Amino acid sequence: MYNEVPTTTARMEALFKRFYKPLYLYALTFLCDEEQAKDITGGVFQTVWEMLREGSLAPDDRQAVGFLYTTVRH
Repeated sequence: MYNEVPTTTARMEALFKRFYKPLYLYALTFLCDEEQAKDITGGVFQTVWEMLREGSLAPDDRQAVGFLYTTVRH
């Protein structure tokens, strides 16, 4: 049996479902403003979506998660 590589859309959905809330809460600790935290978190996921579509984000989920948290922090 082989491991099927998830599609870009499926991968993005999985990342979003798993990490949106933790990233939003992480951003909120820095910003102390709910709307700004939502904007930052949404913007980070938009960037990840573009990178996945372009193929510039490797298929390693650890890289994507590291990118998510690093980008929210900066």
